[in-house]
Amino acid sequence: MEYVLKDVLCEDCKSKYIVLGKDGFVDSVYCMGCFKPIIVPCEKYNEFVKDHCEPLQEYEVKSKTLECSSKGDKRFSALYAKVKVNGVLNSIENHYQNSKVFKNNKGEFITYNDWKKGKGKKPIAFLIEGYLLPLNYGTMFYNLLWYKYLKCNKELEKILEQYDYYSDLFRVKGAYVCQADVINEYMNYSNGNKYEPSKRGIALYNKCEALIKVLKGNVKSDKRIMVNNKEVVNFTNL
Repeated sequence: MEYVLKDVLCEDCKSKYIVLGKDGFVDSVYCMGCFKPIIVPCEKYNEFVKDHCEPLQEYEVKSKTLECSSKGDKRFSALYAKVKVNGVLNSIENHYQNSKVFKNNKGEFITYNDWKKGKGKKPIAFLIEGYLLPLNYGTMFYNLLWYKYLKCNKELEKILEQYDYYSDLFRVKGAYVCQADVINEYMNYSNGNKYEPSKRGIALYNKCEALIKVLKGNVKSDKRIMVNNKEVVNFTNL
């Protein structure tokens, strides 16, 4: 009989951790979904499973996790998934990172053309289609990029519906966005059940309502500010 940890789920893919023994001691503990290992005290196997584990049920083995990154299915990696924004075809990662706004040492507001320069850095705002917007709009922009990509590539939904969970090995704790989380929101209800095909993406799209109103011109601002030496519409307090 195999055992899993009781009441402990992987933070990345919400799968259970299986506990393996060797020579009477706990040998390894890893996630059944994304195979991420965790460290546990070196204890006698029988005592450890008695205190901390429960039997692995047959139905739990059938759950499947899709790795959504460059180390998994690249079609679901923001580095490889491409969409058009204002006629420019680029990866989701490039569109998102290039929209980050920073202040340089001269006090000027700028964006980077090379996404790697902005990766991991905290921006002060986002520049989206000529509008300077607060930080929370960056998350909406990222969500909309994925929404558009999946709606434009409907055949990918057939791949996603074969999996129970979606993981990202490059997930950074505290990051604004995560591709696996966005894909999960597109495909699943909050309880983990799959949306009917006609309802996929609706909840994700609705979360972006504030940004959509700006992009459609339904919200106005008389403020202007210079970014990259060009005047843009300002919706921030900068």
